[in-house]
Amino acid sequence: MITGIISELNEHISTNLKIWEILKLKDMLENVSKDDITTKVIDNSANGLLADTISDQGAYLLVPKSGDFSEVQYFVHNVFTEAPEEIKTEVNQEHATVEVRNGTWINGLASEIALDLERYGFTVVRIGNSSRQNFQKSVIYDLSYGEKDKSLEILKEKTGANISFGLPDWLLDDLKNELDNEINPVQPDFLLIIGQDADSTESGTENKEDYDLDEEE
Repeated sequence: MITGIISELNEHISTNLKIWEILKLKDMLENVSKDDITTKVIDNSANGLLADTISDQGAYLLVPKSGDFSEVQYFVHNVFTEAPEEIKTEVNQEHATVEVRNGTWINGLASEIALDLERYGFTVVRIGNSSRQNFQKSVIYDLSYGEKDKSLEILKEKTGANISFGLPDWLLDDLKNELDNEINPVQPDFLLIIGQDADSTESGTENKEDYDLDEEE
């Protein structure tokens, strides 16, 4: 029976672990709680880091959505970094949702910020680019209008963004056009537009012109 099991495993699993190493690994993991296991997926979903394409040879491929592997590398380097439990609890209690938009010309910045926010308990409902990509300062548009003040406080602290309780006309038009094309549109509690100040990597990619929150009307 054992020989049959090993034969089946050999046909379906490829590993360089020796049998004794597998048994030792089993002993190490058998008492590990599922709650202590971190599971992350890299896929081509709406907020995923990958996009599907067909190669010149006709093969179905998943490739980095940003055009390079910078977002995937950032994801892998930070996948086990956890936020303080008390902060996650406050955000989870308010069930705070956020949409993240890149207001700069820096590739992949919105995805990186979204990954950070998820660690703090925020549910990221949408990631994309702003139609205006000349934001020097990040801006939080509070669509909960003060109902989720703890989450707003945490979001501001972690992003250093300004807060606005009203949407400019150009952004209202953008949202209307985009939501009209969605089957089940979801309105987030917060809309975060990432500005140049969020570029911790100092990529050197400068905005083509400054965007001032006071002139957004």
